[in-house]
Amino acid sequence: MIDPAGPGDGLDIPSDPTGHVSFGIERPAHCRGCAILLPSGYIDSTNVECLRRAVGSIVNAGFRHLIISFSGIPTTRSDSVWGCLVDLRKFFQERGGDLVLTGVAPGVRQVWTLLGLDSLIAHRNSVEEALALLSGRC
Repeated sequence: MIDPAGPGDGLDIPSDPTGHVSFGIERPAHCRGCAILLPSGYIDSTNVECLRRAVGSIVNAGFRHLIISFSGIPTTRSDSVWGCLVDLRKFFQERGGDLVLTGVAPGVRQVWTLLGLDSLIAHRNSVEEALALLSGRC
């Protein structure tokens, strides 16, 4: 079971001043140290800082593992987004946690693979597969 995060969870998810992206968060009931971030819209260099702040809020709330589902992000071409994801992966690893991406669109995944990021950041086809990867670490 997955519960949406709500008031009282210690999460202060930022809004995007450009209006191009919004964020939802879910917490898997069987993996208390894990959060699922659900961005929707478009992430680029003008709003990538919102992604960083959303992840910061998740970390400050005590979550060690993060799954980011990109199923609501049809495309991104910004180097700053890729750089942000590499930074986030390092951040989680330094704290004994993990970052896993899911739902990356085929065109985005192709660029991601060409840049060699597929060897740096774990990716699974679905949130369920990502949770299976993290099982035993939560």
